[in-house]
Amino acid sequence: IGMLVNFILVCLSLVFLAKRNPSLAAELRLMKSRWAQILLGGSGALLLSGLLVAQVMKDLRADVDNWYYRSTWIYLIAVGAVSLLFLIRWTGLRRGGVDLDKIYSTLPHE
Repeated sequence: IGMLVNFILVCLSLVFLAKRNPSLAAELRLMKSRWAQILLGGSGALLLSGLLVAQVMKDLRADVDNWYYRSTWIYLIAVGAVSLLFLIRWTGLRRGGVDLDKIYSTLPHE
């Protein structure tokens, strides 16, 4: 489940990168056609979302002894906990005056 979600996010980043960070999108070397980026990213996200729904339905309908044998619940608990920690830290940095938009608008040098 985690890998499917990760690949969906990669597909969506390909679709929305040009709007969110145009300078970074201009540096793409493999697929320069914006139409191709939207087509590939959008269709990839749709297909992978279908696979994710099928996997979650299969997992939740499986006959298991205990709830913790279901990967969906474990994934949701783990992601929820880590997202809460991230939100706490992110909010603390913003309150501390850190300009997070400036920091994350460019990639570090390789």
